[in-house]
Amino acid sequence: MPANDFDVIALDTPGYRDSDPLAQPEDILKPDVEVLSEILGLLEDGHFLLFGTATGAQLAIESAKSYSDYFISIASENIAASSDEERHAAIAQCFKGLRPPGDGSHISQARQIAPQMFHFPWEGTS
Repeated sequence: MPANDFDVIALDTPGYRDSDPLAQPEDILKPDVEVLSEILGLLEDGHFLLFGTATGAQLAIESAKSYSDYFISIASENIAASSDEERHAAIAQCFKGLRPPGDGSHISQARQIAPQMFHFPWEGTS
């Protein structure tokens, strides 16, 4: 299908950018999935390709699992799927005590750590 056969709708995840946060805790996706399904239910077509990045990728996956009738396909990027153990190990490796001492040496320490963020979490030092 030609690109002009599609409408693109960009939604903010509740609580991000200019959208109001939901009353529920932010650490679960269910309220966001329900809001997305309500919005999609208001649209005429009812069949969507859903794209999400970072938290939006997790939201896309959960939405497709819960409301598969709405989606032709989903696409995602930048999805962090790690266990608690992996996450704690990465944090311990990358953020080793950056408490600012009086001499300002933490600034050079932060500069040494910054390049690692380009490779995080794909690259480990085992």
